[in-house]
Amino acid sequence: MQIRNAGAFAMGNLALMVQVVWMRQVLDVFAGNELVLGLALGLWLAGTSLGALLLPIPLRRWRKLHWIPLLLFPVVTANFLLIKWIPHIFSLVPGALPPFNILLLILALVFLPAAFLEGSCFPFLVDMLPGTSGATSGRINRVYLWESVGSFFAGAILHFLFFKIWGSIAALGFALLLFYLFLFPLYAGRGNALRSGWMLTVLAIYALLGFALLFWGPPISFALESRLVQPYRLVDSRDTPYGNLKILQLGEQMVVRYQGTVYYSSPDPFTAEQHILLPLLTHPHPRKVLVLAGNLTDYLPYLKGFPSVKEIVFVDLDPILVKRQRKAVAERSPASRWQLRFHSDDPRRFLVTDTTRYDLIALFQPEPATLNLNRFYTREFYSLVKLRLQPEGLFVFPLRSSENFVNQSLARYFNLLEETLRQVFPHTFLTPGSSCMVLASAGNYFTDLPGRWIARLDSLGLRPVYLNPTYLQFEYSAERQATFQAALRQAGSPGINSDFNVQGYLYHFLAWGGLTSRHLPPLFQFLRQGRLLFALLFLLLGIMVRFWICRQVTARVLGMVLLVGFLSLSLEIVFLMEYQVLFGSVYSGIALVFGGFMLGL
Repeated sequence: MQIRNAGAFAMGNLALMVQVVWMRQVLDVFAGNELVLGLALGLWLAGTSLGALLLPIPLRRWRKLHWIPLLLFPVVTANFLLIKWIPHIFSLVPGALPPFNILLLILALVFLPAAFLEGSCFPFLVDMLPGTSGATSGRINRVYLWESVGSFFAGAILHFLFFKIWGSIAALGFALLLFYLFLFPLYAGRGNALRSGWMLTVLAIYALLGFALLFWGPPISFALESRLVQPYRLVDSRDTPYGNLKILQLGEQMVVRYQGTVYYSSPDPFTAEQHILLPLLTHPHPRKVLVLAGNLTDYLPYLKGFPSVKEIVFVDLDPILVKRQRKAVAERSPASRWQLRFHSDDPRRFLVTDTTRYDLIALFQPEPATLNLNRFYTREFYSLVKLRLQPEGLFVFPLRSSENFVNQSLARYFNLLEETLRQVFPHTFLTPGSSCMVLASAGNYFTDLPGRWIARLDSLGLRPVYLNPTYLQFEYSAERQATFQAALRQAGSPGINSDFNVQGYLYHFLAWGGLTSRHLPPLFQFLRQGRLLFALLFLLLGIMVRFWICRQVTARVLGMVLLVGFLSLSLEIVFLMEYQVLFGSVYSGIALVFGGFMLGL
């Protein structure tokens, strides 16, 4: 590879690394919601095109085009720090999308500056290649080709190396180090303006700083984040292949944050009693229990109270979370009568590959606030659960609710998930209260539940702190249950949730999105109801462009380029969304997806 081509290769490597690292960071800021990916990608491509078009014009006139790469380092590092500070600057609520105008402003601040400079590097590198003015197209082809190869290289090493071993800030340091190392001989071999001592010194300093970020970036980032989470103490912070993990400590309370949302906190006896004690009391004789995600450590004290339980299996996708659960269980319960197994696997894949049948399967994944999480609340997933249950086994999962009042949006969300369950299980039951426990089974265990729960507590000699007989009689009384069911019936059912009809994702957003943004839920409802009208408007717009605007040859060519750009971006976003629906690992696979896309271009 010639050194001039190496400059384009390093630019493609840097551009894709910055783009992917930024997207992973904003996914953490916005609770893993994939809606931001389309906006971020659109802003990035718009920024690069504007940068290539606008900035070189005055810089060529002033003979300062070679300054463009020197601006990249401070802009990229400043943007990385900005992402860390964004939740504090805009007072964002953890786990919730901000209003659309704030969302768009944040994404513009994060993506446009770096994209603008990355785009302006393209004409700079074209000018640096040797050739006559008539051979400009050939130089453009070479830069574009090697930039695309560099992008694919970045996608591969991000996926297979940095996201598994070193993390985002180290990847950023590597990209900056490579970029400025490859630029150094390019500058040194040109005219006097580029050979000036101060400019070569700046390139060398940038390369050294990139080297420092590669090897010492993670502790620097950890120190910064430690200050941002005060008064909590930051115990751990890392980018795993599956998400951003933070573990915070305040006194005796530990909070695990995953993808910007609270995954669980410990100790949390009230939540633990609701999540695991109610289903254990419901099933008459649970022997084998499968726990999909959640905080097994807090559930074990309640499982000990059921002599029938002989085997417990815990499954979570991220090996780091599984390792922490295994360690915590070993410290608190070094010896037990159970067969206890831990698996690091996607819960859906585990249900396909595992052949064991369980009496109780408890799902503690977060609710379908993203396409990834929606995979665990679909008809297809429930069918997998039923395959792994005994003939009259019990399936349970919690939903966030309201203690005394359920509005229409929340009721329709509950009805959607229950109606989806009924496609697979003949008997379902939803509890009122601040946490709605959803139970489903082929056997009808759901008559006179409060009375049966109290009787089983007495027969087993259990004395829970919160779910005592008085609480059970009040919280799940016939009157409260009747009021709750009346609210659900009045709202009606919006249909079912499936892998490729992601209604759970939509109705969760309609139910809870209005808490932080009044305008987003009505906007999405309007777009959903008028999707056919919008399709017709886009078709009409295309016809107008074809017959009214593109009358000249140049205009027709530019119109086709515009159409190809629109289609390519749309297809890339659709592919990302479908990839997430099928595999739920776009956080891990986004680098390979973007790298392959750029190589194809």
